[in-house]
Amino acid sequence: MTVSIPAFVGEHLRTFGITATDWSGSDGNGTFQFRAVVRDAANQGNVLIASVPTTDIAGVLQNDPRANESCNIAFIGDVKVLLGGTVAYNDPLTIDANGRFLKAVAASGNVIYGRALMPGVLGDIISATVNVAATRLA
Repeated sequence: MTVSIPAFVGEHLRTFGITATDWSGSDGNGTFQFRAVVRDAANQGNVLIASVPTTDIAGVLQNDPRANESCNIAFIGDVKVLLGGTVAYNDPLTIDANGRFLKAVAASGNVIYGRALMPGVLGDIISATVNVAATRLA
């Protein structure tokens, strides 16, 4: 079930002067909205969907840009995130291989990017507190 929630981005939202990468298999029409993104080292000025739970993310994509359109990326605060698994209220969040958020489990080097502000299951969009200056699990 997808829950409609206001995004609490306010001053925590930054519109990068960077553009969305033309993601394989998608025209960028919302498929990747509310997922974690990283900066594209090979094409500076672009972002990619984050796919490794040990990486530092740029933030959470809040709009649904097409290729070469600006990205609105939330990097701290209460924002909408797309779930890749079941979470409970206040669960620590990490990411899966598709940039979706799920409950963090103790694994060496995994990063906690935030906390769930409500429960949800795979495919839900929930409110979560995120911070790109995240905690790395030992």
